[in-house]
Amino acid sequence: TRAEEAEYLIVCIAYHLKEADRVEQLQRFLSKYPDTPHANRLHALVGNVLYADGMYDRALESYGKSDLEQLGDNERDEATLYKAICLLKTGNTDEAYTLLTVVQAVSTQYETDARYYKAYIDYTYGRYDEALPALETLKIHPLYGKEANMYAADIHLQQGHYKEAGEIAGDYPEVLEMKR
Repeated sequence: TRAEEAEYLIVCIAYHLKEADRVEQLQRFLSKYPDTPHANRLHALVGNVLYADGMYDRALESYGKSDLEQLGDNERDEATLYKAICLLKTGNTDEAYTLLTVVQAVSTQYETDARYYKAYIDYTYGRYDEALPALETLKIHPLYGKEANMYAADIHLQQGHYKEAGEIAGDYPEVLEMKR
């Protein structure tokens, strides 16, 4: 109906404007119109907000109510990345890794994010031969560079490559600060 579509637009605007009660608005719409054709998207949007707020378990619940594959490419990739990070934060690294692999393969916008998180998982599991090449591609990245260099330096130390570890630490003194 026209009323439903108008309300749908209003809750989507609330989401994009980051209104304080956007989750409540989205959930209220979903309760009022449980059979809406927009349910997949709205559940994903709720998940995105909960992810951003650090409520990873609740975000996973919301993502679980959405068929992310039915979303547009950008929204699908964004929600899949955030779902993967939620899985990582809640200890489900295997499923997170699988989703990150998918995002890395299909998304130009979120490929770097997925590569970083996969490298982080590889690093934490001691899969240094997989982690190091990815971390080295991120060494000057504005968001991930410091952490990537810290992990790369640690890998070099673990492998007894002291010269390489020293070069990284020399180029990025903040890496040494992060390890303290």
